[in-house]
Amino acid sequence: MQHYYQKGASYCLLRPCQPDLVAERALLVCGHPSAAQSSGQARTVPSARTIAELLRRTGVPAHLQGYRFLKDAVQYVLSNNKTTCGMTKELYPHIARLHNTQPNRVERSIRHAIEVAWGRADINDLQRLFGATVNHVRGKPTNAEFVAMLADHLRGAVGS
Repeated sequence: MQHYYQKGASYCLLRPCQPDLVAERALLVCGHPSAAQSSGQARTVPSARTIAELLRRTGVPAHLQGYRFLKDAVQYVLSNNKTTCGMTKELYPHIARLHNTQPNRVERSIRHAIEVAWGRADINDLQRLFGATVNHVRGKPTNAEFVAMLADHLRGAVGS
């Protein structure tokens, strides 16, 4: 899959997957509103490319599986207009179904991606990106905190 991302792909689906999921993801990647948005809830969901750019700015390497999982997690939170969401019972199983894997692997991959990003990133860059929500004394954020910070940043709730 790394090959496709290097060639410019912004999203890849692994088979087998549900046809309605393929259609929904194709619409999202193209920047079209999803069916939920078309039914009267007009909200702007950042494109996969915008989310990917933010992940790169936070220091998450694109070659990690957690990168793709984080991208889907942020997109899920934003597209469902959630401020909080159950990671273990809702988000990890959803992403696991998308990628034909197990929820515990999703959790572990996201945690690893955050650890790598936190080790690479400059604390000043992170503070510019996320504001006062970054605390270098406390250490890296939890998976839920990181996804929430990214989603809030993309919603415009946190100044950059």
